[in-house]
Amino acid sequence: HTLKFTNYLGKEQSLEYKSPETTRKLGCDLLSGHAVVDLDVNNKTITVDDGRSFSYEKCLLATGGQPREVPQLSADIKSKVSTFRSLADFQKLDPISRNGGSFAVIGGSFLGTELAYALSQRAKRYGGTVVQVFPEPSVMARNFPRYLSQVATDHVKANGVTLKPNRLVTKLAARGDKVVVMLDNDEEVVVDHVVVAIGIEPSVDLAEKAGLEIDQKNGGVVVNSELEARSGVYAAGDMCSFFDPLLGRRRVEHHDHAVYSGRLLTARSVL
Repeated sequence: HTLKFTNYLGKEQSLEYKSPETTRKLGCDLLSGHAVVDLDVNNKTITVDDGRSFSYEKCLLATGGQPREVPQLSADIKSKVSTFRSLADFQKLDPISRNGGSFAVIGGSFLGTELAYALSQRAKRYGGTVVQVFPEPSVMARNFPRYLSQVATDHVKANGVTLKPNRLVTKLAARGDKVVVMLDNDEEVVVDHVVVAIGIEPSVDLAEKAGLEIDQKNGGVVVNSELEARSGVYAAGDMCSFFDPLLGRRRVEHHDHAVYSGRLLTARSVL
C-alpha cells in the first residue's frame, strides 16, 4: 500500500523532502545511485564512484550519519531490537506497535522521546506498555533548559510512558520470547521489543579524508556560526558541529535542524 505521512499539524505531507521533478524545476541536477568518494578542497572538485569529477564554487556537505546500535547482540534477540532511522525501520516497527505489546525505548533525546510518545499513543489504541530508559535526570535534558525539559518529561509521563531516568543499560538478553533490558542498578525491564535511539555516528569519512576538522567531543565536521568548514565548503544537518553564540559548540540530531540549517545557507545566498 502507499505510505502517507501526517505531520503534527494534522496535514498530509510528502515523505520526500523534494521530489525529483521539483528538484529539476529548481534548476538542480540530481545524481542518484552514486557516492562521492573524494573531495578536493584545494582544487574545488568532487569525484564520484564511477570516476567522474565535478568542479564547484561552493560545496555543501549533508551526509547525515548512521544510528548507534547495541554491540554484540545475540542472534535470538536481534529481530526484537530496532533502530529508527530509515523508512525500512518504520515499516518494521509499525506492525509490531499495533499488536499491543510492551516496548522499551533506550534514549532520552529528541528521537527517543518522540518515539516513546508516539508508541504511547499506539498503546492507548491497541494496548501495550512503553518504558523509556535514559541516563539524564529528565527527557531532552541535553537539548532544553531545565524547566522546558521538565515540562516535556511531565507530558510524556502523563501519556502513560514509564520513565527510567538516571539509568544506563548494561545488557540486553533473551528470556523466552521476551527481551530483558538490564539496568545499572540491577533492575530488569522485560519487554516484547526494544527501540534503540541513542544517537548517530556522523558520516564524516569524506570530510576527514579531505582534511576538514572533526569535533572529537561532539562528533561531526567543525563549522563556524556561518556553517562554514573551510573556504567554500559548508556543512549542515546532524553531521556538523556548529558554534552557537549563546549555547557554545554543539551538534543537533533532529529533522528540523537538518531542514533549517540548509535553508539558512540558501537564505544567506551562500550557495
